[in-house]
Amino acid sequence: MTNLGSGPANNLRIQVEPVGDGASPIVLDSRNGDGLLVERLLDHTYMDSPIALSMGTVPQAKLTLTWEEDGARFAEEQSIRWM
Repeated sequence: MTNLGSGPANNLRIQVEPVGDGASPIVLDSRNGDGLLVERLLDHTYMDSPIALSMGTVPQAKLTLTWEEDGARFAEEQSIRWM
């Protein structure tokens, strides 16, 4: 994930949902299955989000990202594919 904005993204949450039939990928560093939570991602910085795949994992997933900037809430959906 990269924060291309001019300010920090606070309370960044990344949810991963499988697309199609199969198992969901395992998001390492997630908390209680609630997705990955990052307290603060500074502007013009990035972070890796480790995902573990196993036999039967779907080849594509939808990422839902939510975060706050200066008290305003934002959301975005993206697709990722690893096979």
